[in-house]
Amino acid sequence: MSSEEIDVPEDEVEETVEDSDDAEAEIQDSVQSNAGSKDPTLATEEEDEISDICVVLDFGSGQVKAGLSTDETPTLIFPSKVGRPREAFKEELTEEHYVGECLLEYELCEKLCLYTPINNGVITEYDDAELIFRYVFERLNIEPHRHPIVLTEPPLMGHADREKIVTMMFEIFKVPHLTIQLGGLLALTGQGKTTGIVLDSGFDVTHTIPVYEGSCFPMAIGKLKLAGHDLNVLFAKLLSQNGHAMTTSADRQEVAKMKEQCCYVSENPFQEESNIIDYKLPDGRIIHVGDERWKTPEALFDPTKIGREAPGVHTLIWDTCMKCSVDVRKKLLQNIIISGGTTCFPGFRERLIEELKGVVPPATASAIKVSSSQDEDNFKAIWIGGQVVASLRSVTVDQWMSAEEFEEYGAEYIHEVIPIKYG
Repeated sequence: MSSEEIDVPEDEVEETVEDSDDAEAEIQDSVQSNAGSKDPTLATEEEDEISDICVVLDFGSGQVKAGLSTDETPTLIFPSKVGRPREAFKEELTEEHYVGECLLEYELCEKLCLYTPINNGVITEYDDAELIFRYVFERLNIEPHRHPIVLTEPPLMGHADREKIVTMMFEIFKVPHLTIQLGGLLALTGQGKTTGIVLDSGFDVTHTIPVYEGSCFPMAIGKLKLAGHDLNVLFAKLLSQNGHAMTTSADRQEVAKMKEQCCYVSENPFQEESNIIDYKLPDGRIIHVGDERWKTPEALFDPTKIGREAPGVHTLIWDTCMKCSVDVRKKLLQNIIISGGTTCFPGFRERLIEELKGVVPPATASAIKVSSSQDEDNFKAIWIGGQVVASLRSVTVDQWMSAEEFEEYGAEYIHEVIPIKYG
């Protein structure tokens, strides 16, 4: 059978090849397009996936310390205040409120009225507190609905106050998981200890918290309404007696900075004479600081210096110890932990030991041991403890509350999961 040759015009052959090439290109483009595209459902699931990285937030009456559980130290430290323009500067300042590190600027603070939304560790102005929380999440560049959060609280926190903060976190910020930890217990945890007395002195209150093998004795917790804010007032008063009036919001901020940089605890206040140093304010004024340097923190050991009929911090520790069982007192005195910015004065640890030896029985004095990291770590001790708790989330599941539990049981369920219960 003979084959016949079929002649196909060259232009038709070229068109067929081109069509074939075009079809193949379209297929390849389609494959690549499909490979690059994602199922919208899968994308949503990935976006809503809960991160293992927690937010650790220590919201104190004086300072906010915040960071991620992957950080070694808090990445955000700023005043826990909200600033609003004074009447005379409302046209000049464009923002309705100011929050965060900008409140560290002297010139700006001179034009603002500063409000504190938290007192004695308890939030009193929730709208302002929400502004601070939003600022923290924005600066950390995270979406709160994807990250568990560790919050701190002072001893003997009221149920209603705790429930309000829980409601805010779950309803407004949609956090997936939440734990609230006792600040003093975190300071102990941060040093890898489970037994000790924590002396925590922050902005407006000082507490002594006894913990034995991880268990707190709530009835033995001591409280002294004297801390950093009172020392700021005393320091400003002493300066005014020497002709330096510090009255504005900006001045009060500078008084706190001056106190932190210049003051120290005297080893022997009966013989102390301090060298005069000069402190330059941002507006150019020079402040001469002399005996005010040691007289200010002296009030921690002798509250009568500010007109308070109350025990000093050393007596507060011993009173707390005496409220505990006899068989645990020695171990508590062997593990005294100091935390909070008001314990960061040079010489504080040494003076505390000497004062304690004067109030405890002689046979017990040799057992006293005060543990202290670097002064800066005392300031961050609670946050560091919170970071440890966050890193152990997988083994402390029973101390965390989920969004699902909030929906099912309500905010009051938080009282069931917090590690320290006050009854």
